[in-house]
Amino acid sequence: MTWGGGKIPYIDHRRKAELGLAVVGLDIDREELRRAPQGAYDEMICADITRFKGGGDADLIICQAVLEHVKDVEGAFAAMASILKPGGKALLFVPSRNAIYARLNLVIPEGMKRKILFAIFPDFRSCGGFPAYYDRCTLKQFHLLAERHGLEVEEERTYFITDYFSFFFPAYFVWRIWILLFYLIAGDQAAESFCMALRKTAPAGAKC
Repeated sequence: MTWGGGKIPYIDHRRKAELGLAVVGLDIDREELRRAPQGAYDEMICADITRFKGGGDADLIICQAVLEHVKDVEGAFAAMASILKPGGKALLFVPSRNAIYARLNLVIPEGMKRKILFAIFPDFRSCGGFPAYYDRCTLKQFHLLAERHGLEVEEERTYFITDYFSFFFPAYFVWRIWILLFYLIAGDQAAESFCMALRKTAPAGAKC
């Protein structure tokens, strides 16, 4: 059983059928789930991931660019641990709170952010523009949260480049210099985004 969510499932209907998967879609917005392609989900759950309690029966959770949009990432980790069976895995992709664009996102008013984002990247109108909070969205904090909720970090990857400043070369150049300097000081904590593969090793809510 695989868990994911939203109107653009990570695993399409054809691939789901080929692999014989049962896929559950979980999203806080019922309309987002309804807009998913027909047959993408075997079950749809409209719920807040920070408060959800699972049944401990899932083999895999796919969580792509979601956790930066929730106000309580600790609650989301507890929910993911409750959803997974022992040995089950969660695959996460997260923009880092340490990224310049994340810091700008936190201080610029929501309406202004959307106008700027959609003016520069019109394609984001169909899949972006959601409020972002970046609660504990750093590698260090995710390691602590994983340990606290019985999840072992099996693999992680860091990324140091995004498209946000590509439209204006002077800003892009200054940004790349900043990333280099930040990396020399903070190492992987300077990453713009990161991926993690987590494996459940203990009952949900267990303290390590």
